[in-house]
Amino acid sequence: MLEKETGRKGVLEIKTTEILNSTQLFKWKNRIPDNYYIQVLHQLLVTGYDFVIVKAQIKFSFNGVRLETRHYTIERKEVLQDMKFLLQKEIAFWNCVTERKKPNLILPSI
Repeated sequence: MLEKETGRKGVLEIKTTEILNSTQLFKWKNRIPDNYYIQVLHQLLVTGYDFVIVKAQIKFSFNGVRLETRHYTIERKEVLQDMKFLLQKEIAFWNCVTERKKPNLILPSI
């Protein structure tokens, strides 16, 4: 994706999900879930792009059914520390792969 006015490059990530209970709802409260956040950080790392736009269509299937579309923008310059942390963890994981060692079973918190 290219912003015509600025020439900045970005990624468009589209997600669909169904919320069946309050635990799943909590993951989407005022943010995108961690697993999606890590995915878009990785996309920024490998592409070198400036931003990611996440469009999420969420189907709420408890207390009635409703459909909601949410839009999130993640700017590279605002997540540099998280990207640095992720890169360190990705390198550590890749070293396990190349050295044929089992990685830690417990994931670090974000």
